[in-house]
Amino acid sequence: MSKPITIHQAAEKAQQLEFINQLIESYPHQIQGSEISVMSSLMAKLSGDIAVFLIEVIAGEEAIDNTSHCSDMSTVQVGQSDYLTNKGLQCPHQRLLKDGSLLLVMQALDGTVTGAQTIKPNGEKRLVSGSQKKGSFIPLSEITGTSDTFIITEGYATALTVSQLHDGVVLAAIDEGNLFAVAGHVRERCPDAKIILAADNDMKSGHKNVGKISAEKAAKSVRGWVTLPPTEEKADWDDYRQRHGIEAAKQAFSNGLYQVGKKNQCQW
Repeated sequence: MSKPITIHQAAEKAQQLEFINQLIESYPHQIQGSEISVMSSLMAKLSGDIAVFLIEVIAGEEAIDNTSHCSDMSTVQVGQSDYLTNKGLQCPHQRLLKDGSLLLVMQALDGTVTGAQTIKPNGEKRLVSGSQKKGSFIPLSEITGTSDTFIITEGYATALTVSQLHDGVVLAAIDEGNLFAVAGHVRERCPDAKIILAADNDMKSGHKNVGKISAEKAAKSVRGWVTLPPTEEKADWDDYRQRHGIEAAKQAFSNGLYQVGKKNQCQW
């Protein structure tokens, strides 16, 4: 991840970014070819550095006593996400960017901020430049030394739904490729904890069920459990809740718990 920067450095970068924007707007026909490429790369780097700074601020890594220098870049506000509302999830205290995108802070198990994911109202997802994904996650609740059950999902909306289906600390691992690393870190820190992989059912005719395969691989490596939405079409647990309701989803979640290679072991 990019090295954290100070508030003054962030303000300078914001001013540089604004200056480049003004150049492009003032001289659209004079700036061409390689100059556009160089400016685009610089703008991406500046934006990434500023975003990393904002993430550190949000996470409480640095207190802001004087924000007058960076008012143009402090665009994070608290509100209701259209992305989540469209899924029937009412979460009024989400961090939002100017365009309505969710800003979700990622961290490691020790609490270190490792980056952020943004989700646009239309569902488009991306990681902030400089984010370190492997082993990182978006937590839905505080991780304490007494936590005895962890539930790991892929996406954030799925995690919000799963937090209503079963007791435990819920972590969103971003995607199926990161389930294995997150589960491994949890097991290393909490050797006696119950670890549940709330898998996405990526069932599709003629294709591998990547969500199930990835969850089972992660669960097997940590002696954990898997639960999969009981559908014959592609669905995660949030999709299942939307189609069948919260009570049916709770029952299906618990009834579907299994360990790889074992059957009928869902008594929780």
